[in-house]
Amino acid sequence: MSGMKFVVLGIAAGAFFVWTGMPQTGYQMNDQQLISNASLEDSSAQLEKAMALAANEYFDDALAILDDVVIENPNNSLALTIRGVMYRKIGRYSEAISDFDNAIKLDSENASAYCHRAFSVQQIGQSEWWKQALLDTEKSIALEKDNALAYLIRGNAFVANEKFEAAIDAFNHAIAYNPNSSNSLVGRARAYAEIGKFEKATSDLRRASSQRIAESDKEAFETTAEYINALIDAKN
Repeated sequence: MSGMKFVVLGIAAGAFFVWTGMPQTGYQMNDQQLISNASLEDSSAQLEKAMALAANEYFDDALAILDDVVIENPNNSLALTIRGVMYRKIGRYSEAISDFDNAIKLDSENASAYCHRAFSVQQIGQSEWWKQALLDTEKSIALEKDNALAYLIRGNAFVANEKFEAAIDAFNHAIAYNPNSSNSLVGRARAYAEIGKFEKATSDLRRASSQRIAESDKEAFETTAEYINALIDAKN
């Protein structure tokens, strides 16, 4: 496809950064890499500027730039996906989902849009959110088999549906593709504890606690650890 270039847009610990043609390494991240085939013509500099601003948490300025890009090129699936991720990260989930919906309409093979739409649905947390999350993560993984975030969200969805063996399988994949994901380790620990595999649960918790846990994840980690310990105490 002319004018197209493979671009990796990573989102880690609230920061945006760009690699081109580089393999994924085992870095710590809260969000899976956002991978897309992107047109790097007129809008590329604006997208990179928006991501640089977001890296420093200047989300309003970044969103203003992305709004301009989308107005100028409403068929830019990548710009919609990036803006959706920014909306999600600042808690504007409905707007995020709208952008992901539109990005998918423009590009039905946009694995990142499916994945981050599932993430947004999870964060809203409405009743039976897991149904939509399972559909979206299935599609995302079919398009991008090493999508660690999609497997993480899928694991969380199975836990919410009390399908703990399936959750463990999903978390196994998430950890295989991103060994440094404390979120995946904590999720798997929860699933192990629910089926009485407490040694494996505590092992995952210890391993997760040795990772660099993002400030925004610490409360969830502590809450899950307390829950697992309560399950162990009840068993004993």
